Amino acid sequence: MIYKVGSVIELLWPVDIHVPKGDGTRDSEVYPVKIKYKHLSRQGADEAEKAVILSDFEKDYSEFIIGWEGVHDNEGRPFEFTRENLDVAMSDTWFYDSIHEGFRDQQQAGGSKN
Repeated sequence: MIYKVGSVIELLWPVDIHVPKGDGTRDSEVYPVKIKYKHLSRQGADEAEKAVILSDFEKDYSEFIIGWEGVHDNEGRPFEFTRENLDVAMSDTWFYDSIHEGFRDQQQAGGSKN
């Protein structure tokens, strides 16, 4: 097997969605999902992050999400990945925050091995 520079264009990345229990503690329930992100060049990732920050977070990383596994609707049924369903999911605070963190993590994938 050989590594081809620039060959990684998408990554299925594990993302934990943390939802507060609401019981007066800082404890949360953790829901693991996998998000398929479009992997960007270092410059592209920097530009995307700057655009999100400069827009005061009105822009998000959803344009770089191209699929998912383990996401379910409020009835517990698998939630098919579509752009419309992504918009619905991104309106959920806990999902939105986790997706942003996951995007940054997958852009750094493998960069901080011990």
